[in-house]
Amino acid sequence: MKLVNRLHAFDLEKLDGKEIIVRTAGNEKTFTTLDSKERKLEKDDLMICDAKKPVAFAGVMGGENSEVTESTKNILIESAYFNPSRIRKTAKRLALSTDASYRFERGTDIEITMWAAQRAAQLIAELSGGEVCQGELDVYPQKFTPIKVDLRFARLNKIMGYDIPAEKATAIIKNLGINVTDVTDEKLTAEIPAFRPDIEREIDLVEEVARISGYDNIPMSDHLGVVLEKKIDQSKFVDDLRNKLIGLGFNEIVTNTLLNENKSSAFGKPIELMNPQSKEMSHLRTSLVPGALITVSNNLNVREPNLSLFEIGHTFKKTSEKDISSFDDILEKEELLILLSGKFQDDEWHSKAVEFSIYHLKGVAEELLNKLNLNADFKIYTDKEVDNFVNPIVYKSGDKTLARIGKLNRGILKPFDIDQDVYVAELDVTELSSLEKIEKSFEPLLKYPKVIRDCSFVLDKNITTSEVEAVIYEGSSNLLKNIKLFDIFESDSLGEGKKSLAFQLEFYDASRTLTEEEVEKDFWRAIESVKNKLNAELRGG
Repeated sequence: MKLVNRLHAFDLEKLDGKEIIVRTAGNEKTFTTLDSKERKLEKDDLMICDAKKPVAFAGVMGGENSEVTESTKNILIESAYFNPSRIRKTAKRLALSTDASYRFERGTDIEITMWAAQRAAQLIAELSGGEVCQGELDVYPQKFTPIKVDLRFARLNKIMGYDIPAEKATAIIKNLGINVTDVTDEKLTAEIPAFRPDIEREIDLVEEVARISGYDNIPMSDHLGVVLEKKIDQSKFVDDLRNKLIGLGFNEIVTNTLLNENKSSAFGKPIELMNPQSKEMSHLRTSLVPGALITVSNNLNVREPNLSLFEIGHTFKKTSEKDISSFDDILEKEELLILLSGKFQDDEWHSKAVEFSIYHLKGVAEELLNKLNLNADFKIYTDKEVDNFVNPIVYKSGDKTLARIGKLNRGILKPFDIDQDVYVAELDVTELSSLEKIEKSFEPLLKYPKVIRDCSFVLDKNITTSEVEAVIYEGSSNLLKNIKLFDIFESDSLGEGKKSLAFQLEFYDASRTLTEEEVEKDFWRAIESVKNKLNAELRGG
């Protein structure tokens, strides 16, 4: 069945210049439609105009200034095809749903516009005794090119669940008015006509065959096969993240994937939608931060300033400035956003209020990474080149950036009317899920006692704790299991440029009780190693 084409009739005598032109509204401010209501125009509204003024909303409703009345003698018939998305946006903005907009929004047949106008003129002349003027005007700048879609017979049978002969499938497609250009043993190639804009892919042709063949003809199956193989739960890792964050006291939020251009471009190169519903939802989000800040702003408006939030979602970025030509030009990632803002603890009779800080967020991020049991050596860096953060902390494993945490700068918060500090952590779920996991194993309680030794060194201030620990481990045997820093002391009494570091060393063996002699030997060997390699002095020794 062919799509019906919508026509509009104008009173020719009311048209200045006795012509119509399709253009945008431009500087026109208002327009009165056939229902006698004055409507505001936007400069991008698609209008049908005469030589001086608009006379109709294209594809939606005509104007009162050109309507056909009982006194009309000469009629101009307009038959057109309009881009469905343009008509849909105009009708939605005007809150004006008409029979014309309903049809144009769903696509009309671009190939029968002239035939429809001629047929309408013929019927009007026959019924009213009028005459049809000679000649037509037809503006058709972009000729319709039918797309070709292949239908594989094996694929058809697999989806249907039973065999449909190739001859029958071909006959069904042809009888629907669709031109079949080629048929082989494996497939047919169909040329989709203009009156079937709903057919774009192979599955659409499968649906047409199934519909005409009859759903009732699909046979019942008396058995169901189950493949006994290991299943990979793609959502398990994300579910674990969600459960761990809820356990840490966070509330999950779900925000819109679509943002306006300004908010989306603040965190990367945004991808613009072809047919956005509104300007506020015109681009895909490049980060989870703008959506979270909208949530923060909404909570502040209802006086809920203390927030611990998280969201797991996908972000989308262009990889270059050029137009998108393939999926290689798009970077899609699944990310986790953790947000803290407001107070960690309110005023109490026994304590004062404590504001959230970067250290609270750092603790949460590190606790989460530890709970994931990832087999990765995390290294921490500071990144001063990120515009939206104040000196963020970056966690990497090798060359992979896994997390970034920091305080958002005021420039990002200002458009959202947020006047309190907001701390966020962005974790790359795609990268985290690809890392190898450490298998959990049970270790029985230690049966034999531990031996604890303390030592304190005076050394240069520029020597780090990790350097000292590395030297202690290097100078000891495998009996040394753990080193703990428990005191840092700085004073002029130690000497200029000196500091004191105190460590607790833990020795044990899971298979036996250690002797005093072997512990003392290991302990003093470690001390001598620190003294020699780091030019340190044993404090109190």
